[in-house]
Amino acid sequence: MMVELFAVRIEQRIREVDLTSLIEQVSAARQAQIKRYRFQDDAIRSLFSELLIRRVLREKYNIDNDDIVFSFNKYGKPTIVGPIEQQYNVSHAGSWIVGAISGQSVGIDVEAIKPIDMAVAHRFFSPVECGQLAELTPEQQQIRFYELWTLKESYIKAVGKGLSIPLNSFSFRFQSDEGTYGLKADNGDDDYAIRQFDLDSDYRLALCSKEREINSRIQHWSTSDWL
Repeated sequence: MMVELFAVRIEQRIREVDLTSLIEQVSAARQAQIKRYRFQDDAIRSLFSELLIRRVLREKYNIDNDDIVFSFNKYGKPTIVGPIEQQYNVSHAGSWIVGAISGQSVGIDVEAIKPIDMAVAHRFFSPVECGQLAELTPEQQQIRFYELWTLKESYIKAVGKGLSIPLNSFSFRFQSDEGTYGLKADNGDDDYAIRQFDLDSDYRLALCSKEREINSRIQHWSTSDWL
């Protein structure tokens, strides 16, 4: 099954009455999680992380909302278990929530581009990746940092073992002649398709998947599509 990508942009404030109605559409576990957030923006991102996948399943697979069941492994990797078995993953940052669905393991990550501290790279990146960053100008380093960070996060999420896999135990090497990245993992688990997507000039988005066929088109929604 081809990997499909989806995105929601939070473009407006949501009235309390609408928020209450939307929360009723997600799982009890998600509702409990939402209630624990101190800030409404965090609660809304969590809410739409599940609403997005539910909408895809309703519209693409014609599944009733009440029939959708999610399962999570001990590291938090999600799976759709009812009434179809599919892998999915979600990520959010700033005003964006993104998701991917596939028949095989998949991970996705989006990050807002902010000023960076190179000490973070030296702590979490491999020597190969740090060497790549050292060759760049500060402006180039900022972009490359977030390219690498989203790729690494998407790989961790696709493998589904959380931070039991050290971030510096695998490397993404930028191949300048092709404008792409190659993956090398110490444990040999590096047979993944990796892609980056243009989502927003202020963000970086990366996907890592066992499935090689990936739809290059991201289907977009906004929060108003739920209201």
